[in-house]
Amino acid sequence: MLKNPSIKIEYLYSYLYFFVPVVLLILFGFLVFNIDFSFLVAFMPDDAFYYQQIAYNFNRGLGFSFDGLNQTNGYQPIWMYILTGIYAIFDFPKEMMIRITLFIQLIIIVLTLYFFYDTLKQIINNSVVRYSAFSILFFLLFFRSLGGMDTAILILFYAILLKLFINRKKFAELTYTILAAVLTGVIILTRLDQAPLALIIPLLLFERKDKFKVNTKSLMIYWGISGAIIAPYLAGNLLQWGHLMPVSVWIKSSFPNIILHSTTFKAMSENITVVLSAVLILIYPVWLLIAKIINYTPESPALRKFTILIWVTVIIHFFHLILFLTFGFAPWHISMYLFAISLIIIEPVHYFLKSKKFVYITVIALITINLYSGYKFWNKYYEAPLGKWGVINYTIAQHQNKTLPEDARVFYSDCGVFGFFSERNTINADGLVNNYEYQTVLKEQRLKEYLIKNKISHILLELSDNFVFEEIGREHQASFRFFSHKYQVLSDEFTIYLKDLLYLSSPRYDNEIISRYLIFKVNLGE
Repeated sequence: MLKNPSIKIEYLYSYLYFFVPVVLLILFGFLVFNIDFSFLVAFMPDDAFYYQQIAYNFNRGLGFSFDGLNQTNGYQPIWMYILTGIYAIFDFPKEMMIRITLFIQLIIIVLTLYFFYDTLKQIINNSVVRYSAFSILFFLLFFRSLGGMDTAILILFYAILLKLFINRKKFAELTYTILAAVLTGVIILTRLDQAPLALIIPLLLFERKDKFKVNTKSLMIYWGISGAIIAPYLAGNLLQWGHLMPVSVWIKSSFPNIILHSTTFKAMSENITVVLSAVLILIYPVWLLIAKIINYTPESPALRKFTILIWVTVIIHFFHLILFLTFGFAPWHISMYLFAISLIIIEPVHYFLKSKKFVYITVIALITINLYSGYKFWNKYYEAPLGKWGVINYTIAQHQNKTLPEDARVFYSDCGVFGFFSERNTINADGLVNNYEYQTVLKEQRLKEYLIKNKISHILLELSDNFVFEEIGREHQASFRFFSHKYQVLSDEFTIYLKDLLYLSSPRYDNEIISRYLIFKVNLGE
């Protein structure tokens, strides 16, 4: 029997990190497999279905292809390889495959939380401090990572990297160097924008007894092994496509030309996670300065060093986004920041916990964060899916599976959900899962030629209500161009006719914008 209340609290906290994730795995695992499927489609981003369809096609012998016609490398490698493995093992209807994928992501998230807290338990004595960092990561992971993208697996690898660094003295230097190199290579292949890590990690390797000492042998081994892991993928891209980066990265990046794109700023400023991340990450040096002035000694100098180096990686990535991303910002671009924030808050919380009042404030804040995260996550699943973008596309795909000819080929932008559930070949019109040639086609105004070459028979468009009924309704036709995001130019013009309209959806309401989805038969001639 534990008579001391403080010991009871410590005992409780020591097991929370285990029971909370397991309980969540059971609850949300049940939810994932039993909730109406439309709720899951509404919850997941469209890009997640690009991955699903490519993995599905790969296991049908079609290679890495979204449309089943053209090969693509428009994906982050590790998550794609995991999905192709899942599709190789399981052979269920596509709806069930989505449920299985989300459940596997739940397991990944639980493992991440376990590794993270177990590592903190080794180096942080105060259970409230540990649980503060745990709660932040828990909230951010469950709210941002369960959606079919690569965020969850990336944060798991970072949690393992932290555990490796904290336990580095348990390994021989060669073993430690090899493990760090392997993890670096895997992290970079999980998200290629983590490449700065290859330069940052050696600083962890060569730190010994508060001295920075370059060990040339370790450096060569580290870069050799991490390079050997990354090189086959990059070499494959170069040999097959003539580019190192996948088309989904190449199309969005202006590197080395700096383009401060207003749409990127707008998208980032409207995302609360980005704003909070930016504030916390950018003021971290201020805390380090304050800590030096007040002579604050961190409980774990090793954790501080790791946090600083992760912070440097985040800063490089953050400014790369601002300077070179031309379009298509999404929350998973900043997935690494979730982990960085959880580390950054540890020292300030530890310092202020010297005040008993702050202890109570912190505990209340932790309870609030956990309850709020649970509420938001539950609410996001259970908010009415009717009218949601993904649900509408799922519904349209089911409709056209019954109405369009079996040999129909559909041309459509933002077509992840539609293309995955459609039984017709769907060619992506924005270029993220096409090949590099498509951007040149748009630039050289050869879109009509491209559509003929790929035997496009139908086109799916999302148009504003006003345009549908005023422009097309009045003129009985309309002309369209598609935009090359890489070259920032419009394609040649092609025309659709009201007489070829096969499907008109009910209106979709997005704030003050009302839009509809239309499927037209395409008559391009030869």
